[in-house]
Amino acid sequence: MKTFTTPLSFDTERMKLWRTAFENVQRMLQRRKNFRFEHIEYDSIFTFKNPDNQKQLVFFHYCEKMGIDTLRNLIQYAEYENIRSLIIILQNTWSSNCRKVIENLMHFDIEVFDLNEFQYDITELYYFVPHEKLINKEEIATIRKNYGTTIPVILKTDPISKYFKFERGDIIKVLRDDFDQKVISYRIVR
Repeated sequence: MKTFTTPLSFDTERMKLWRTAFENVQRMLQRRKNFRFEHIEYDSIFTFKNPDNQKQLVFFHYCEKMGIDTLRNLIQYAEYENIRSLIIILQNTWSSNCRKVIENLMHFDIEVFDLNEFQYDITELYYFVPHEKLINKEEIATIRKNYGTTIPVILKTDPISKYFKFERGDIIKVLRDDFDQKVISYRIVR
């Protein structure tokens, strides 16, 4: 894994938070679509690339509040690099204008996470059960036919949904250990 450097003005505790977040973001991207670290710009912009040559930009915003100027510069950089998928990690908060701009940027896929969401690896928690997005259309059709409208729901805002980037309407296969046997259940993302 790539090592992480933070601005020199950080105290030890703050540096540790960002370093932990970086390691967990790397794991998340690797699990999503096998993204690997490619390069770093300005100590806060990280580019990841997968075997299909798709790129993912990760921006660590070290300041207290992210404003519209910072977002504008980030978008311009992403356009220059021809990257349409961005993850923004915020230390605290962002302006309401940033929120509106992100909601209205249709040609970008922007995800926003809080720094605290990456202080642990959610998939290593004791209660985590494996989740897998179903891609096979026949299997999805069979599940929809069998369950009808009674498929249990997982929200798009659920930490696992955010982690694996599940979209509304996706059918998720959940594999649980029930004593000596594996139990398969399904969830639909709402």
